[in-house]
Amino acid sequence: MPRTLNQKIGIIAEKAVRQHCKCPKCKKRSARLKPLPNNFKCVDVVCDFCGYLAQVKGTRTNTHREITLVRAGGWKVLKERLDAGIYFPVFIVKVQGETPTGIYYVPADFLRREVFVGHGKPRVIKAEQPAGKPRKYSMFNYDFRKLGPHRMIEIWKRK
Repeated sequence: MPRTLNQKIGIIAEKAVRQHCKCPKCKKRSARLKPLPNNFKCVDVVCDFCGYLAQVKGTRTNTHREITLVRAGGWKVLKERLDAGIYFPVFIVKVQGETPTGIYYVPADFLRREVFVGHGKPRVIKAEQPAGKPRKYSMFNYDFRKLGPHRMIEIWKRK
């Protein structure tokens, strides 16, 4: 099945996190962050030792530009978790072309509800549907400017 540019960037980002990051919780080098199935709600990787869960987001950006706004996912699914007080940590991967250039980490403890924005008018998402009509979802973005300074931890940088 053909993939959109955003899906390709997501695949590159998840591969980079699995290759360059150890689990932030147990810190075991032998433990690996493993991918979860596509469309698993709210998270993308799990530690195969301690069960730690995290979301991975890829963003096309200039290597030297600060990460501010990152497209994310479906608002309804996330809102249910936020209402229950569940926040997942996020790995953000800068991607240039098809190459990851940096990995950053935002612990769940740093996230606040105001970081999740853009949950207004539904936008059309290219997704297969039996009738062949595109689906509309209310989506959200991460606005990392609302975290304040020094809230994004650099994990890895391409040399």
